[in-house]
Amino acid sequence: MEHEVTHAIFAFLTAHKIVGIRASMGDGGEVRYEGRGNWLITAAPYFFPTAALVLSLFAYLLPFPNLPWPSFLLGIALGYHFISTCRETHRDQTDLKELGSLFSWMFLPAANLAMVGFLVAFAHNGMPGVNVWLADCRQPFEAIVAWL
Repeated sequence: MEHEVTHAIFAFLTAHKIVGIRASMGDGGEVRYEGRGNWLITAAPYFFPTAALVLSLFAYLLPFPNLPWPSFLLGIALGYHFISTCRETHRDQTDLKELGSLFSWMFLPAANLAMVGFLVAFAHNGMPGVNVWLADCRQPFEAIVAWL
């Protein structure tokens, strides 16, 4: 279900009207929406850890500074994302066929590293940690631009 919900979230975020969602344990699932769709809707479940980001949002909005639960639950949610992504990533996966092998191999590992980096930075030090992580991510690009 989380896989299909992630497709639906990105369909909604890219201005598509959701008209149906179906998920099952063994038969797969689908999200139906109005419009052409796009690569982001197709790729989203393979790099966007929905459960972990929802937990991070709750941890940000309802902070309990002396309790370790946000980091513990975030670890579980990231583990779930990793395992479910590994199980869903196979040669016969229709989403990955639609994206193409070259695009999938180039984009998805980098996007996963970015999302996991963001979540680990948040778990480590909240928004100040995210700010440091963003600054660290920006430095290589600034160096390339300065060199050019």
